[in-house]
Amino acid sequence: MIDGAPADSGMPARVRPRVVVVDADDRTRESLVALLGIGGRLEVVGSAGAASAASAVVRATKPDAVLIDPRLPDVADGIAAVQAIRRESPGVRIVAMSPTVAEGERIVDCGADGSVRKTFRTQQLLEAIRSCLAPTGQAAAPRSMGDGVSSGAAIKQNAAG
Repeated sequence: MIDGAPADSGMPARVRPRVVVVDADDRTRESLVALLGIGGRLEVVGSAGAASAASAVVRATKPDAVLIDPRLPDVADGIAAVQAIRRESPGVRIVAMSPTVAEGERIVDCGADGSVRKTFRTQQLLEAIRSCLAPTGQAAAPRSMGDGVSSGAAIKQNAAG
């Protein structure tokens, strides 16, 4: 059974969203790759530990989403890494992991589609990715989810209100 459809049902299996993980810390990156693979809802197609490698992996794998900790060793400001991915792959959704809510909001203002605090719970991380991947009109109402999970629409709505 794949995503709820029996293999012999004749129903098309949903394609799992393809994700690239970018984090400078090897252990954290490996843990995120393993975590996102649990349950088979996401397919991790690549990972990188630096901005330059991230751009190459994204170009090579053409993922649906990039999960990135913008604190990378080869860039002075991780926002540059987010903006480079956005320029090179405008259709990819970018979820930034940030140390604070304010930093997450700043990264979203500069090009990420959403953010999650690096101290996330598993469900928060999955919700941040799911929200960013949801087609327009199918996402939950834009909102900040409190514990440091937000989408670009939520941040802009909260700033205006």
